[in-house]
Amino acid sequence: MSRSWLLTVPLAVIALALGAGALLVATGRTVLGIVVCALALLRLAVLVSLALRVRHVRAAARRADGDEPVLRSLAQGQFEVAAGAIGTSPSEVRIDFAKGRSIAEIAAAHDVPVGHVVDAVVADAAAKLDRAVADGRTSPTAAERFKARLPRWATRLVHGHRGELRRTRAGTFG
Repeated sequence: MSRSWLLTVPLAVIALALGAGALLVATGRTVLGIVVCALALLRLAVLVSLALRVRHVRAAARRADGDEPVLRSLAQGQFEVAAGAIGTSPSEVRIDFAKGRSIAEIAAAHDVPVGHVVDAVVADAAAKLDRAVADGRTSPTAAERFKARLPRWATRLVHGHRGELRRTRAGTFG
């Protein structure tokens, strides 16, 4: 069952209960109508509370050791780094990437060795990890774990095409 149905069905039941309570109040059964409405509102409060708790737990799991924001920050700015290594503008790299070319193909078109671009991306990501450790956004252990995987991650980033670079699950790196 999809996530949208997990909330839609209980909300529909709550709406029906509120409608039934209002109908009872309108037909003169005031006490019973108020009780039905109160129970529906209580059910709504519990449902919202559980939904918020699940969202909080999932977010906490993604941020274990502060890794998720650090991982996102590693990927930010890599078009600029690749463009600098290739010797072209970041906007040109973005446009070519949006047209379906990988960064490796763009580098090859400019006669730049792909290894040079991968090395630049690895160096930039390693510097970002060092800053994250210095700022206290991640632990030194997590940073070393990520640094060991940087060459594979950068190679995948440079050779990947649009749509292939999305993470397969929360926290996937490299």
